[in-house]
Amino acid sequence: PNCIVSSPFYKEGTSIRAQFVSVLRKCQVLFNEMNHFVTNFQYYIMFEVLEVSWARFSEEMDAAKDLDDLLMGHDKYLTSIVEKSLLGERSLGILRNLFALFDIILQFRSHADRWFERIYELQLRGKSKPKTKSKETGSWLEGGRKAMIQLAGELFRKMGEDLDSIAKDYTASLDSFISQLPLQQHVDLKFLLFRLDFTEYYSRVSSNK
Repeated sequence: PNCIVSSPFYKEGTSIRAQFVSVLRKCQVLFNEMNHFVTNFQYYIMFEVLEVSWARFSEEMDAAKDLDDLLMGHDKYLTSIVEKSLLGERSLGILRNLFALFDIILQFRSHADRWFERIYELQLRGKSKPKTKSKETGSWLEGGRKAMIQLAGELFRKMGEDLDSIAKDYTASLDSFISQLPLQQHVDLKFLLFRLDFTEYYSRVSSNK
């Protein structure tokens, strides 16, 4: 989408270019926030949950004296994964928030796909040229340019409204999720909390509400 800003068509619409850059910046900021959450949650599951649980189970397998010890160790291994992954009965509340976060992230992705399809269509239409030359070519281009500017303005306005709505829902869900982490029984969740809020930004925002 950056090439749209540098195209000759959009250089003539300064307000449209500014509007597009503003929307693109909002989109990038929201993407970075969501990517930060998904990346760190994935890291937590892979290393703090699966890897640590497997290491402990491996130790218990080596120390097992009979089949009963092995089965007991395996049960503890599965229970550890379920609880640390927030899939246990004691985590139903925070699990709903987690699913809400993922739903919003998927909603953003769906919107982004449609936005950039529309932007690409506008870019192609902006670059199109008349097949024949005539005295009316200049007025035809001018009329087409005005129509394109109007279409682009409506698209970017709608994008901005959608982004603001998604960002508001995401921030509220993330704040609720992070605020519930310290209340969970699993001590390893402190690592997830630290990774998500290592600058304490969300903690400060929550305390100021």
